[in-house]
Amino acid sequence: MKRIFKKKNAALTNKLKGAIAEISIDVFGYEKKISHNIKNYTQQIATWQQLPVERLYLRIYQEQHKVHSYLYNQDVPLKKIPTDELAFFFLEESIAALPNVRNKIAFSIKKYLKEFATANQICEQDVQIWLNVKEDVVTVKAFHNKTYVKEISLLSLIKYFK
Repeated sequence: MKRIFKKKNAALTNKLKGAIAEISIDVFGYEKKISHNIKNYTQQIATWQQLPVERLYLRIYQEQHKVHSYLYNQDVPLKKIPTDELAFFFLEESIAALPNVRNKIAFSIKKYLKEFATANQICEQDVQIWLNVKEDVVTVKAFHNKTYVKEISLLSLIKYFK
C-alpha cells in the first residue's frame, strides 16, 4: 500500500515541479520598467509611422547565429531594427546608448532563443519572438517559423537582460 502511494506522490511532485518552473517573482520591478520602455518606444515609432500602436509587431529571430529583428505593420515589414536600436525597446535610453549594451542584448536574446528551442524541442533557427502592445499591455508570443507555439511572459524573456 505504501508503495502505490509513493508512486502517486512522485507523479504529483513531478507535475508540481513542471507547473512552478515558469513561476518567477519580479522583486525589483524589472518587468514593469521594461514593459514601460517597450510601450514608450513602440508609441514613438507608431507616432512617427502614423500608425496605431496595436498594429506594430517587433519580430526577433536568429539566422546564422546572428540576431535579427524587424518591425512590422501587421504582416507588412516596415524596417529592420539594428541590434543597437533593439536595446531601446528593452532598456532606458541612457543605458541603451552605452556602447557595450548592443552585444549584451544580442547575447541575451541568443541565449533565450536557444533555451526556448531546447525546452520546446525545436531548432533555435526556427524560433521567432513577436512583441506587441495591445490595450497598453505588452504581449510576447513564440512561434516555430510562422506556427504559433505559445504566449510567454515578458518576465521570462527579460530575466536574460539582467
